[in-house]
Amino acid sequence: MDFTQAIEITPKIYWVGSYLDNDPFQCHPYLIENGNESILIDPGSMLEFESLIAKTRRVTELKNIKYIILHHQDPDLCAAVPEIEKLIDRDDLQIVTHSRMTVLIKHYLTTSPFYVIDQNNLKLVTNSGFRLDFITTPYCHSPGAFVSYEPKNKILFSSDIFGGLEESWEFFATKNYFEQAKAFHASYMPGRDIFNYTLRKIEQLDIDLIAPQHGSIIKKEFIPQLIEDMKNLQCGLYIDRKYNNELLNVIEQLEQSQQALKKQQQFLQGVVDGSADPMMVINRDYTISLMNNAAKSSIHSAFIADIKNPKCYEVSHHRNQPCTGKNNPCPLKMVIEQKQVVQVTHNHPSINGESQFVELSAKPLLDDKGEVYAIIESAHDITLHRKNHLQLSEQKQASDYKANHDQLTGLPTRALLLDRLQQSIKQAKRNNNKLAVMFIDLDNFKPINDALGHHAGDTVLQEIARRLQKVLRQVDTVARIGGDEFIIVFNSLKQHQDIIEVVDKLIQSIKTPINIHGKKASVTSSIGISIYPDDGLETDELLQNADSAMYQAKARGRDNYQFFKLNNL
Repeated sequence: MDFTQAIEITPKIYWVGSYLDNDPFQCHPYLIENGNESILIDPGSMLEFESLIAKTRRVTELKNIKYIILHHQDPDLCAAVPEIEKLIDRDDLQIVTHSRMTVLIKHYLTTSPFYVIDQNNLKLVTNSGFRLDFITTPYCHSPGAFVSYEPKNKILFSSDIFGGLEESWEFFATKNYFEQAKAFHASYMPGRDIFNYTLRKIEQLDIDLIAPQHGSIIKKEFIPQLIEDMKNLQCGLYIDRKYNNELLNVIEQLEQSQQALKKQQQFLQGVVDGSADPMMVINRDYTISLMNNAAKSSIHSAFIADIKNPKCYEVSHHRNQPCTGKNNPCPLKMVIEQKQVVQVTHNHPSINGESQFVELSAKPLLDDKGEVYAIIESAHDITLHRKNHLQLSEQKQASDYKANHDQLTGLPTRALLLDRLQQSIKQAKRNNNKLAVMFIDLDNFKPINDALGHHAGDTVLQEIARRLQKVLRQVDTVARIGGDEFIIVFNSLKQHQDIIEVVDKLIQSIKTPINIHGKKASVTSSIGISIYPDDGLETDELLQNADSAMYQAKARGRDNYQFFKLNNL
């Protein structure tokens, strides 16, 4: 399957996403071709922007897009919308979303009006009669989340629901797809009750195809079993707190009662056993007077000194001393001192020696004098959540770096250059300084590619980038904006003579021959210079004037530099 092309998944509905190698977090925008009322669904971030635009243009002109559907507000779905709006350039373009999302999406600086689904009977009907139905899926995984159903082709655009994290991505899901979906939903869906509410709404639809924002597209044959498997999934690492707190309140009330102790104990045991998280009632001497089945499953007799009176730290941490220190503060001591609910996170090895993160919530049980005689402690394993969060954070950092840096030279690209130039202008204005923008174009670079090959050309560009950085200070910025063109932002400029000395060094450094496999390659440079605030106050003006000065340097024989102001004399 050719992922460089738009892929028609059902008549006039296209996948226009990007396939990223070794990325388990694939993001999938979709396009519904509907004449001049075409619809773009979950267009994504700037990481996939160029691919999205190219694929969309192969299906229809951008000006034919009238609606952009945003199922929730995350940046991997919405970040590219402002740039897409500019390219579409259509006055009647509308962003289709839920009212709870509009207050968040506007922070991306979108300009198009909102088509609010909950104010339009949860439907969108175009002038041509094309129809989409919207099904709200609150808190899966945001308050205003929803999915879109196209009844003619029986396709569900499911946003995060049915998404997956896959080390080896498949365009269409296989019968084992639930294994890929588990990790994603365990972290992103708030809780099984809420998630099942959404699943029950979805299974009432007649669906032939599910097109999620992440993971793989799911065909009809796998949908019923996948929904059933999802219903039994334990998900939502934090939503259980409310449930646990309710259990803790019940336990507190039962512990305070002096009547029917045996029945209360049986009732209490049944209640706490209903929690998937370990729960214990711990006395001041660390002995456990009550624990649920989840806590009992952690017992290893080799660590228990008195099996009839186990200590909390023996059961949960498999140690012979009470918890202490920064990584394992003792909840019992803290509650006794503070006489209030305490929440701490422990990092300790599991029975298998693996690092484990557990969030502990401890609530005091008070006697009639108001003194703590025991605590109710619940433990929630957050190891998977932290691991997933760290993995996603690392992926985002890597994606951000790739999006803002040239892969060949490692230098900033145009987007990062513009941001840094804007910040430099603000600083220069604040400090009453000047700055210089230098536009560098390499002379005679093409003959090197033609004679020695593109690999040699790449080597030259990498070496030139290294030399430019060596001449400049850390406070300056050098960027590659394409081909053999570089731009330098030189900060804190006091006088023209300062920049002349730097440019002379740059020209000499660039023209020094480069050894490529025993052969000498030489290039020179034409450099145009604009000065803030003399030649402009805004980024575009300074770049344009530096570019103009560079062409003057070309016209004057190359291997030289020209100031923009001097060009206009």
